[in-house]
Amino acid sequence: MKEKKKMSRNNLIILIAVILCGLMFLLNLCGVFDLRLNLVYTNEYNISNVNNINFNMLYYDLEVKAGSNDKIIVKYYGNDKENIDISSSTNKDLNIEMVNHKFSHKNGFLKQKVVVILPKSYIGTLNVNSTDGDVSIRNNFNINANIETIDGDTYLSKINKLTIKSDDGDVSINKVRVLDLDVVDSEVVISDIKEEASVMSVDGDITINKFNLTNNSVVESRDGDIFIKNIKNASVDASDTLGDKIVAKSYKGTYQLKVNSVKGDIIIR
Repeated sequence: MKEKKKMSRNNLIILIAVILCGLMFLLNLCGVFDLRLNLVYTNEYNISNVNNINFNMLYYDLEVKAGSNDKIIVKYYGNDKENIDISSSTNKDLNIEMVNHKFSHKNGFLKQKVVVILPKSYIGTLNVNSTDGDVSIRNNFNINANIETIDGDTYLSKINKLTIKSDDGDVSINKVRVLDLDVVDSEVVISDIKEEASVMSVDGDITINKFNLTNNSVVESRDGDIFIKNIKNASVDASDTLGDKIVAKSYKGTYQLKVNSVKGDIIIR
């Protein structure tokens, strides 16, 4: 009987702890209780001195957004400024690396974050290698990006040319001109592809809401459904294995769009 009471008391303590953690998280989302990390590092760089920005992130989120001046500003929200290592090279590379992955007990609920503020006129390249952290580019940029992530979601607003590899993280893209995407265990949602794309997904659905081709393109999924609509300038060649295929109308255009699914449905409107 005593053992049962002890177990019930332990279960109650665990339940209360879970409820409190959830309540703190909700209050933070609503802005009632501020759980944000402190700004512990900031620096700025001349746009003329940076052609490439290289990120090496582990357990940290990355956010890129537009600024109002001609400076590149790097901010780190976390525990210790010694966690971030920034170096520049003569070939105009700006290298940003998180070198210490310890978490403070004061911020145990929070993911540390790097924020990079770019001028809207910046036309360089972002190279991102991220593990267990989300990547978001929140504003419209005429930049190229190479992104490789593991166990983290990716969101991009508008980008020129994008190469992305993702393992176990969802991908959301608003607008992209040229896309090369290869993902595993990821849900992919793309609002608008402007010119061409090579899209490959393993174990995840692909949704493309608008696709205007200026070159031959391919969309493939293994163990996932494919949904595409509003296709322009393309002849569609769709094939599937172990899935249904619905092509709502005949597409005839200058360029070829090959759509292939293994163990998944294809729906083209």
